[in-house]
Amino acid sequence: MKLVGLVAAVLAALSFGIAAAAGAFDRGPAAAQGAPPPPPSATELAALQQIALRAAAKTGDDAPTGAVLVPTTRRLAELVDRDTTAPDTPVYFILVHGKFTAFNASVSPGGKAPTGTILTLTIDPATNESLETGLVAAMPNLKAMGDSQPLPLATAYAGLTTNVPCADGHQRLADAEAVSRFHAVTAVSCVERTRIYPGHGQWEVDIRRIAVSSIAGLQGYFEQPDRPNLPKGGFCDDVAHFVLVPTFVDGSGHWLVPRTPVDGCSEPLRGHGSLARAIRWRVLSVHKVRQMVSAEALAAHCSMQLKDLPAGAIGPLNPTRGGAVLRTTPTTVRVCIYRTGEDFQVGDFVRGIRLDAAQTRRLLRAVTGAAPQGSCPDQRLFAAFGADESWAEVELGGCWRVGREYPDYGLGSADAAEVRAILSAR
Repeated sequence: MKLVGLVAAVLAALSFGIAAAAGAFDRGPAAAQGAPPPPPSATELAALQQIALRAAAKTGDDAPTGAVLVPTTRRLAELVDRDTTAPDTPVYFILVHGKFTAFNASVSPGGKAPTGTILTLTIDPATNESLETGLVAAMPNLKAMGDSQPLPLATAYAGLTTNVPCADGHQRLADAEAVSRFHAVTAVSCVERTRIYPGHGQWEVDIRRIAVSSIAGLQGYFEQPDRPNLPKGGFCDDVAHFVLVPTFVDGSGHWLVPRTPVDGCSEPLRGHGSLARAIRWRVLSVHKVRQMVSAEALAAHCSMQLKDLPAGAIGPLNPTRGGAVLRTTPTTVRVCIYRTGEDFQVGDFVRGIRLDAAQTRRLLRAVTGAAPQGSCPDQRLFAAFGADESWAEVELGGCWRVGREYPDYGLGSADAAEVRAILSAR
């Protein structure tokens, strides 16, 4: 299986370079003529992973979906698609799945470069040099070659990045020249996100991940020199622009953190956003940092904390003559009950209730009273109720004050017996 043009030479040189970097392998006795080589060791397997990944990237797919390895002979490997007089020397035959193009193939004017969904590599097990490369559109009969085994590609870069730090402002930054000399095969980044764990609530998490596509384009952004000229228009805006800086990693596990190129306003150069969106990431680990919403509050669609409106947590409320407290009349409402601390400003979630239609009508009638006369002591327990974007609050005790947003922020009161009966407040 041959790729025409310079592709085969490029891949052969690439494979030889990886083999040299990996060092000589202790393979034991050499396989006999006509016999396949023994299965690769863990060290050999890691080197073969790198050969497959980088060969795939050279032919247009830097995130191949999978690979298979067959210890076989060169003659059996070449018999896949043609008659051959190749000797029965031991080889590793690798098939990589993806979308590949032989960019450097010799084609007639106006012709298109050959493409295929399977990239094949015939590797000399003694040197890890690529002997033959090819593109095919269908999976050959591997049983005719020997015993195949999966060649995991997703974990190859994961192993390279085990001891690589995420960019966090503590690393020395590499300038554009140093970045341009670096040959990144992946990148590492750590980001903060939120995740919901069924039965355990919503958490803030730290996610460690590696890039599995579009590495060269992203690296190219950080290879740009600074542009000290002002942006078009000649002035700087007050908008802060954020660039996620990765840690680039090469095939030997060496790493660097690039410096972000900036313009005359000391703002990142444009173009990073589209490059960052093209990156595909593989998550390596997720670490829980803190719980943001409990399972109970999440199920009830309640926030974990809420300002105590009747107690004046957002400012004094004007007394009202009562009336409807919500902008619209919902069929059902959710009720979230909170308990405040000593300052009566913010309540912590206690429990949530979903009222049916009849209970909703009773509650909305029970909270339409006018503001109470005289002073009222603040209450530790209060409930927020509503639907969609329209909410109100009622104290569960004391004067049973109601804090309302509609039509203006104002103070009313509730029928204590009715609200207590509906919410089972004690």
